[in-house]
Amino acid sequence: MQSFYIFEGNEKLGPFDLVSMIKKIRNGKLQADSMVISDEMESAVQANQIKVLHEFFIELEYADEPDDSANHSLADSTLCADWRMLALF
Repeated sequence: MQSFYIFEGNEKLGPFDLVSMIKKIRNGKLQADSMVISDEMESAVQANQIKVLHEFFIELEYADEPDDSANHSLADSTLCADWRMLALF
């Protein structure tokens, strides 16, 4: 199992497993430009340059964008409910 280490200043924190790293990304404790090294790497790189972590930074970018689908589905369900009410009369 791959282990990761995070550099904060002169400190090397870890080891962390992949699930812990994903949680850190999602709760904002690991930034895309944080320096990270794994036991499979020779030198530290920015966290978003590590293939298995990169997609979770992308996920965060999309999470910040507004999602109009919720509004459409609410409007659609309201319209359907109105039609069902009319069918009862």
